[in-house]
Amino acid sequence: MKLMEWNDNLCVVFEHAVGIVKVNRDALIPTDDGTKIAVGAIKVLSDTPIMLSTDFGSQWPESVCRSDQFIYGIDTVAKKIWRTNGQNFECISDFRVQKFLNDNITLGERELTPVIGVRNVKTHYNANKKDVMFTFYDNTYGFEEKVWNLCWNEHQ
Repeated sequence: MKLMEWNDNLCVVFEHAVGIVKVNRDALIPTDDGTKIAVGAIKVLSDTPIMLSTDFGSQWPESVCRSDQFIYGIDTVAKKIWRTNGQNFECISDFRVQKFLNDNITLGERELTPVIGVRNVKTHYNANKKDVMFTFYDNTYGFEEKVWNLCWNEHQ
């Protein structure tokens, strides 16, 4: 679903899981211009990811973002907001906003495509304020729009 570089490894976000794929740095050789290339005889990536969560992931690529300290995501099927530092995984929505998410996330397993003005799930990181903004928009649920923004400050 989404791949992100994280501390010289790859974070892999599946629809219902999150894992880390270790990168063998010894298999990369620097070139004259500073880029690195992989040596064919040495395996660069591990065969299987180290699973951080097999319960939660994200169905929306734009709902996953990275800050200086964590990778954040929204799982609209499980109705959870989560984060990982590549070693630990936690559902930060369990702290205070879980009932709000249960009542206000209306997208299900089949509604995976963002449509401008109709439905979307997005996460954004403001490095200046250290704020992570979670935005949800669903105009397909009944007669009312479900629109909300939540802000998580990393200095809490």
